[in-house]
Amino acid sequence: MFGVGWGIAGFCPGGAIPALGLMRPEAAIFVAAMLGGILLARFLRGRMEARHVAVP
Repeated sequence: MFGVGWGIAGFCPGGAIPALGLMRPEAAIFVAAMLGGILLARFLRGRMEARHVAVP
C-alpha cells in the first residue's frame, strides 16, 4: 500500500512538499493525506502498544 498512494497521486513525499510552493491542489491533498496517515498510524500503534502493557 505504501507505493500505491505515490502512484495514484503522482508524488513522492519528498517531491510533494516543494510542490506545495507551486500551489498545486493535488500536492496539498497528497500532503494532507500523508499527514493523516502518519497520525493514524501513530494512534493505532499507541493503542496496540497499550494492549500489550501488563496491567498490575
